[in-house]
Amino acid sequence: MLAHLKELGKVVLVVASSGIAATLLPDASTAHSRFKIPLEIDHASSCNIKKGTPLAQSIIDAALIIWDEAPMVHRLSFEAVDRAFCDVMNIPFIGQHYRPFGGKLMLLGGDFRQTLPVIADAGREESVDASLTRSYLWNFCNVLSLIQNMVVPSSLNERESYSGMNFVDWTLAVGNGSVPGKAFSDNQPPDWIEIPQSLLIDAASEPIQTTASQIYTDFMAHFHNVSYLTERSIITPTNRNVTELNSHMLSLVPGQPRIYFRSDTLHTDSADPERLEAEYPTEFLNTLSFNGCPEHQIDL
Repeated sequence: MLAHLKELGKVVLVVASSGIAATLLPDASTAHSRFKIPLEIDHASSCNIKKGTPLAQSIIDAALIIWDEAPMVHRLSFEAVDRAFCDVMNIPFIGQHYRPFGGKLMLLGGDFRQTLPVIADAGREESVDASLTRSYLWNFCNVLSLIQNMVVPSSLNERESYSGMNFVDWTLAVGNGSVPGKAFSDNQPPDWIEIPQSLLIDAASEPIQTTASQIYTDFMAHFHNVSYLTERSIITPTNRNVTELNSHMLSLVPGQPRIYFRSDTLHTDSADPERLEAEYPTEFLNTLSFNGCPEHQIDL
């Protein structure tokens, strides 16, 4: 959709609720950065968008505004954007001539069954109340549902699991709350669900080797096949797991690996750089591991 509109010469603004999602979209930025949404917000807040500025003009010229991960944002942020857009487009915020977001077409993407707005020290009721569905803007939304899972391959989708349902149907049942919950004891609420055995890998003794052999079947015969490798992946929550998996898979490949090291230096504008270098030596920097960044040593 974005490519099609740009090919027609249309202006499209693309934003996302998180920085990671913004990096995955072309020419995107976070919604708070692009629309100047205040961090401290209430029911009367508006965005710091001044008329006559390039930002205001880009909003006026936009044929479509795409907002990814919309369910993560507090509803008051959307309402602040609504007020700002009405001001930029010279549309009254209240009254019979009111049009949401100043009449601009908004495409909000996301799934309310995944991540709701995070409210500090709040319970379930406060988090739900902060969602977009509790805003007056929700009455103007037209909900379009995606019904075909483009992530799960058909081979996995055909595997039988819970009550005869395939994998995709079971995950949808979990999201819809139709899978019965279970409790560990009589005095606890049934807040847990049981994953079907057909979807589990028994890896109690050798988890790394067992998981790798299940995903990369007949690896030694296909490790040089690019399509075989790109069709498979193992997603892990930590860099340590990545390193363990990569080391195991690399040990199976014939030949000697090439070893590369990360360049770790301490950047500071302090007047006493020698003291900082003594407190944070290079050897310590080499041990640091960050999400989204490679490890100090990479074997290829």
